[in-house]
Order: sequence, then structure tokens, then C-alpha cells
Amino acid sequence: MSLKQKIQEDFKIVFKAQKQQETSTLKMLLAAVLLKEKERQFKLASQEKLSEAQIKAKGELLSDEEILAIVQSEIKKLKDALADAQKSQRQDLIVKAQEEISILIKYLPPQLSDEDLRALIIEAIKVVGAKDQKQMGQVIKEVMPKVKGRAENSKVSEIIKEEISKAQW
Repeated sequence: MSLKQKIQEDFKIVFKAQKQQETSTLKMLLAAVLLKEKERQFKLASQEKLSEAQIKAKGELLSDEEILAIVQSEIKKLKDALADAQKSQRQDLIVKAQEEISILIKYLPPQLSDEDLRALIIEAIKVVGAKDQKQMGQVIKEVMPKVKGRAENSKVSEIIKEEISKAQW
């Protein structure tokens, strides 16, 4: 079962159970997935001159990795909204954003612990031979394929900065 199918099945279950918050959150996620699929369809139709039937015949338009990226993007938006709600001390919005985040986190793969992430980053720094912040981009290119979906990009970036600054390889 693909990630999209799992989300759709979960949506049906929470809709039938009349769980408003979960239904709303999954509807938002499915809308984001549908939007990305429509963008892909338009791109395929305009670049490759394929008909709608030919595009549908190709099967799923988005891979699980692409849908995972959409989930991460939605979580990031919600975390930004949560930060804004905390600044304005809006308890109702804080609770809503936290609930939506907890619903979407279920669709992410298990997150790496800080120790595991740090070990991957230190290994990448050694492989790249990074000695200063200028080489951070090379370290990120080395690390990101290994941690895709299992750690927040901001956290990865923060740990890379820490490790490069104290690294004397």
C-alpha cells in the first residue's frame, strides 16, 4: 500500500467516525497531494505532449518520497503557525496546530535520534573533509540522502554547523 493510499484509507476511517480535527487535517494533506499531482500532470502534458489518458495510464504520479516531502512541508507550515500562535498567545490556535502536527507525524518514518544523526554527520564531515563553514553545502549533500524524512532539515543544518565549528580533522 502506497503512502497516498494509506492516507486515503485513514481519511475514510476518520470521516466515518466523525472525527472532525483528523478529517480536516487529512483533507488538507490530500488537497496538497492532489495539487502536486495536478502540477505534475500539467508538466507532463505540456512537456511530453501526453494526453490525460496517457498520463493516467502511467499510474501513480507521485512516489512515496514525494508524498513524504509534502507531509514534511505541511508539518513545517504548521510549526510556523504554531510559533506565530505562541507569540500572539492564542491558546486555541496553539492546541489546534499541535493536534494537526501530531496527526501528520504518523505518516513520517521513525525519526533519527540526536546521537544517530550526529554520528551520520560526523561521518559525512570526515568523508568530505570539511574544515570550515564554506564546505557545509558539501556535507549537506552527503548527509541529506541518508536522513531524508527521518530528521528535520533545520536540525541537520544546526548539527552540521556545530560539528564543523568544533571539528579539527
